[in-house]
Amino acid sequence: MHRQEVEDWLTQTILELQDGLGREHVVASASLFRDLGFDSLTFEKLVGMIESSALSCDLTPWYFRAARYGEDTIGSLIEFLLEGPCQTVANGAEGASLRA
Repeated sequence: MHRQEVEDWLTQTILELQDGLGREHVVASASLFRDLGFDSLTFEKLVGMIESSALSCDLTPWYFRAARYGEDTIGSLIEFLLEGPCQTVANGAEGASLRA
């Protein structure tokens, strides 16, 4: 799975979860909680959507690191999805499609 495909899917998913956000708000440096207004329920919905998508990855390690260091950005989430424990799924899902 290519980076652009993951970025596009994540952007669309965030826009579906957060009414009132424009595409211009969903940038790599945006914090899910501080900048995009996520609360715990919205975050859990995002986690569920990621887990049921072709990415199918446990976000717990990313969340603990992000929460501790204030790095809950879209960019750090994309990096996590493309590397580390998600790498096999994201990069090995040739032909798999992301569904929101």
